[in-house]
Amino acid sequence: MTAPWLEELQSAPVIRPRRWAEISSMPASTVYDAIKRGDLPSIHLGSAIYIPTQPLCDLLGIAIAQEDEQ
Repeated sequence: MTAPWLEELQSAPVIRPRRWAEISSMPASTVYDAIKRGDLPSIHLGSAIYIPTQPLCDLLGIAIAQEDEQ
């Protein structure tokens, strides 16, 4: 059985910083500080911040399931 957070990382293209804080058991402030320093990749759309899951999976050595393109 796969952990729900693992399936989330493998299937969602982005996650919010607070969700990554929950998954990684880090304080949200640590995640936001890493984003500010550029240690954690992020996408800023207006006031919203998103973290692309591909770099997180690469960092953790998690394979992303690729959809078959036809």
